[in-house]
Amino acid sequence: MGGKKYNREKFKSIKIIKIFMKKLIILTISAVIISSLAIAIYSLNFTATARVIQDTADFYSYTTAVCNSSNFCQDYEIICKKNEIINQSKITGAFIQHSLDWKDPRRQKKLCD
Repeated sequence: MGGKKYNREKFKSIKIIKIFMKKLIILTISAVIISSLAIAIYSLNFTATARVIQDTADFYSYTTAVCNSSNFCQDYEIICKKNEIINQSKITGAFIQHSLDWKDPRRQKKLCD
């Protein structure tokens, strides 16, 4: 009788080990799949970022004050593509009213030169 009990316990142990091994294999395969997906997504994101940088190489922006004939000057953000103005946005609160005899010391030039 003792031999049968020993065999049953041995069989249960082997069964538990087999279940554990199956779970370990499934976990390993899942980890490999998830890692592969993460690497693929990271690679795609890096490639897309590089394309955006190349496409925007001709764009630049800067700020400058634009003055009218009564010497009221308002700061603007100017966005250019090569020599063309793409956008011109007022900077809120950045303005000054100079006296009527004030002369702008800057040399005149196009905004996107």
